Amino acid sequence: LTTMKKRNDNIGLAILHYLERQLAGHELQRFKQWLGASDDNRLEYEQVKSIYDERDPHMDVGTGWTRLSMKMDRHDRDKRKVKRLKWVSGIAAALCLLLAAGLFIVKHSPAPPTTLTYVTGNTPSQLSLPDGSAVRLASNSRLVYHSDYGEDTRRVILDGEAFFVVKKDAKHPFLVQSQEQTTVVTGTEFNVCSYPGEHESTTTLKQGSIRFKSPTFKREIDLHPGEMIRFNRQDGSITVCQASLETELAWLENKHVFTDAPLSEILAKMGHVYNCRFTCDDPDTGQMRYTGTFYDTDSLTVFLRVIKTLTGLNATKNADGTIVTLTNQPNKKTS
Repeated sequence: LTTMKKRNDNIGLAILHYLERQLAGHELQRFKQWLGASDDNRLEYEQVKSIYDERDPHMDVGTGWTRLSMKMDRHDRDKRKVKRLKWVSGIAAALCLLLAAGLFIVKHSPAPPTTLTYVTGNTPSQLSLPDGSAVRLASNSRLVYHSDYGEDTRRVILDGEAFFVVKKDAKHPFLVQSQEQTTVVTGTEFNVCSYPGEHESTTTLKQGSIRFKSPTFKREIDLHPGEMIRFNRQDGSITVCQASLETELAWLENKHVFTDAPLSEILAKMGHVYNCRFTCDDPDTGQMRYTGTFYDTDSLTVFLRVIKTLTGLNATKNADGTIVTLTNQPNKKTS
């Protein structure tokens, strides 16, 4: 701000920009250096700020100018400040223009985008997005998007599992944000399973093409139909493999298919269906592997009976039924 000492109009505009929080980076640093350089600089700042603070953001431009002019007249009676008034008057005019612009923006700027949230209970739900893209939202999942969806990008936020059938639109990429990952598409059919609190998420491509990105993973990965990504959020590792669409997309038909899957994986998946968390008192229990199919129409009681038949484990619930513990001990409160 070396020119500030030579041109008072530049000083005034810089003060206005500072009060409007429009200075940043080097400009902001230079302004603060100028402000602390002398008492005269601070006095100039305080005089402009006093005018700025007395403005009424709701007044019309004519009234604003009248009030500012009256303030100038009061300053004018102080002969010791006549020279300073030459640039303060310019600041008053600039402030009126700023007020006029502010009123225009308030009247004509669009309202900030609103947030739309969809949450499922124990039953999957179908919904359509503004562009006609379809979403099948799994049990106990949450999908969020904003009212400006489609203006620049088509962005949604997912906590849980969903299957997307995206309308093709190369100019407006479709983005799914879920935990620490982003899936980018233009038009395709794919599934994302990413529940909060779980170490692993999966993205499965049925048709089209998608791109996987994550801040914890330096490169982007393109998937081809029939492929899936397993992303371990705990250690940042990624595995790309051929997917069993019959298994990964079985939930779309209200069933859950497991093939030689560890019991821990089965319990994690079914915990979302029944909105509870399964635990085992024996760490080795979760490593036992099973093959089978479960249906959404089966109650938790039926599911636990099947688990008992397969493993011999008894189930014990906590008071509100949100935690179900599988144990070799006789259960005190069975489902």
